[in-house]
Amino acid sequence: MKDPIVLVHGINDSSAGLRTMRQVLEHHGHTVYAPDIKPNDGRHGIPRMAAFLKDYIESKLHGSTFHLIAFSMGGIISRYYLQKLGGLAQVNRIVLISSPHLGTVWGKVYPLPAVRDMTVGSKLLSELNQEPSPFQDRPCLTLWTPYDVTIFPARHCILPNAENHEVKVWRHGAMMRDPRVIKKVVEFLDQEPHPAMENQALS
Repeated sequence: MKDPIVLVHGINDSSAGLRTMRQVLEHHGHTVYAPDIKPNDGRHGIPRMAAFLKDYIESKLHGSTFHLIAFSMGGIISRYYLQKLGGLAQVNRIVLISSPHLGTVWGKVYPLPAVRDMTVGSKLLSELNQEPSPFQDRPCLTLWTPYDVTIFPARHCILPNAENHEVKVWRHGAMMRDPRVIKKVVEFLDQEPHPAMENQALS
């Protein structure tokens, strides 16, 4: 029985934008949950959206372990949930795609709380990044494209101590549909279960 998956979308998006990724993962035997985080335009800060995600996961998974896959702003929402709201207790593997772990310069341009949370040098990102191993021993894969102009500079999508892979996709918004990205995600999730989660399942 494969672990279920929670998919988290980015700003000004919804679960509909994750349809291709979702269909492939379901074809590979996973049950996939994809919340529509509302409002999705960044008018509320990352912590409030992370609380929404936490409530959704608790209502759907009831303490079961799962994999988490997140795109763009969804990756920072997910990190806050994992690092600050106790989400690591349930998560097995983590995939973060084109998320601004070190911030994007565009955060200084748009006066929305969630976007400001993702600006270079923001207080929120500094707090998340001060932990040398933010996910403890949980396997984490990040995927990013050097052609990203939404997350700028693009290399800010790289997360220290994660398994980072560059995939040359021409547009930020196309990452979740690119066959190369999806292939790497499937391969990463199909690895043997992490020992920490195996032990938790047996206890």
